[in-house]
Amino acid sequence: MPKRNTATAKANNNIRSSATMGNTESDIKAAVDSHLTSVTEKEDTTTTKSELDHSSHSDSTEIETIELAETQPGNDVVSINSISDNNTDKETKQENNSTKIPEVVEKTVQEVPERVQPGTKVFSGKRSWLAIMFYRIFKNPTPTLDRMVKFISSSSGQDKVWMFVQYFTKVLRYLFAMRRRHGLAKRVGTLSGIISDYRIMSRLTDLVPMFQYLRYVEQNPSQSRTLQNTDRLMNLLLLCYYPLEHIYWLGAHNIIAISESEVESSGIWSCRFWAAWVVVQFFHLYKERQILKARKRACFEKTDMDATDLQKELETIEQANKDWYIQLIINASYFPLTIHWSLRHSTFPDVLVGVFGTIAAAAQAYTKWKSL
Repeated sequence: MPKRNTATAKANNNIRSSATMGNTESDIKAAVDSHLTSVTEKEDTTTTKSELDHSSHSDSTEIETIELAETQPGNDVVSINSISDNNTDKETKQENNSTKIPEVVEKTVQEVPERVQPGTKVFSGKRSWLAIMFYRIFKNPTPTLDRMVKFISSSSGQDKVWMFVQYFTKVLRYLFAMRRRHGLAKRVGTLSGIISDYRIMSRLTDLVPMFQYLRYVEQNPSQSRTLQNTDRLMNLLLLCYYPLEHIYWLGAHNIIAISESEVESSGIWSCRFWAAWVVVQFFHLYKERQILKARKRACFEKTDMDATDLQKELETIEQANKDWYIQLIINASYFPLTIHWSLRHSTFPDVLVGVFGTIAAAAQAYTKWKSL
């Protein structure tokens, strides 16, 4: 035992110290015997205390067992092992619950899907044409669609669209009639007439911007006096054209009380002023062409012009030439139409009205589209 070894070691030390001090042999034996006796008494005392503590602990455990048995109904006796097992189970459940909470949280976090970043391809594998179409329309930028909406939203853009439909349906009417589909040809012709009436009605308010354009021409004169006077003459012709067309439409719908002959005359004379405007426009285009040619010659005659500036000026003149040709096509398309509408008994075919009107509408729509 550790305590006995310690005591023996102390005794040996005492013996050595006594021997060194010159004690006798009998004295040494007496000292050893007394020391061993004291050690034995200490060990007996320690053993007795431990037995008493153990007995008191067992008594208290029995008392707790009896009290627990009395508190549980239906149980006569509850063993100490069952109590210890219950305590162990409770501790185990608490430990399991504490360990399950992080597992559940971790599982929940793993189950949450990651957010799709913009531009990520969501679809994988083969896709239908409908899915591809919707993806391209709603995911990718659509500058053409934005431009188309802007084109249709403007009043002039809407007029060009309806003008194209009005005259192109005349061509379709002729083609349907040639194939003996008279019912369809009649319905298409009705649509063309409705659109024509709508376009005339929408021009009832054009006199207001016309006066604004008169102010613009006077405040911003043309490049030559001839062009300035030509612009003034064309504006005067339009001032005569618009009121007569308004009278024609209002009289045709019985909004104002005029006779049928007056309605017809107002319509014919309005178209005659329009035809005069087209003729003057040819002269205006001719003068513009001369100015563009002179401007181009002046660019090559200048020796002090920088190459970059010369290139920019030539590009500007080239774009002006393209616009000039488009205006020439529009005016040339309007010329036979205005002559046809200016005559009381014209034999101009209706299908050619549709052809020239479609060309004029397409050219004007192109000009409007390029300006956006």
